Amino acid sequence: MSSQTNRGRVESGSQALENAGDCPFAASMRTQILLTALLWTVVGAILLAVGLRWTWTLGSDVMIALLPLALAVGYLKSRMVLGKVARRAVARLALRGEGRSVFGVLALRSWLLIGLMMGMGRVLRSGVLPIPVVGLLYSGIGFALLTGSRQLWNSWRGIGVAGGVS
Repeated sequence: MSSQTNRGRVESGSQALENAGDCPFAASMRTQILLTALLWTVVGAILLAVGLRWTWTLGSDVMIALLPLALAVGYLKSRMVLGKVARRAVARLALRGEGRSVFGVLALRSWLLIGLMMGMGRVLRSGVLPIPVVGLLYSGIGFALLTGSRQLWNSWRGIGVAGGVS
């Protein structure tokens, strides 16, 4: 199967987000992986920082004692789920090829999932759960994103050193 056929099949869900021809926001595959790694890292760091603050300052001794468990669950999620997601993201970017729009760095389905998660976070913060419990959830999710982003960073470094996707 030609790379053009592969590329067309992979980007079918995100074609509305980009025009492959002369897009002013085109970037190399390495840059696209860098942007994805930065997104995971920044969002993970923010969620972890907010979650730790809410748990530490507003939580009881029990909540603070549960914090290591939340971080352990986050780490397991990064190892069992997010590592695979990161590898698929890198493979998708490799199929898209060089010089593609940065707005297609994530598939449309991924952007929709991000929007759904943001909405769920808003609902949780509105009082469905006590803020220290939300803090535990944010801490675990943030830690999962931070530790899961290592696969993206490794791929980004691998492309810079070896010229291929690691």
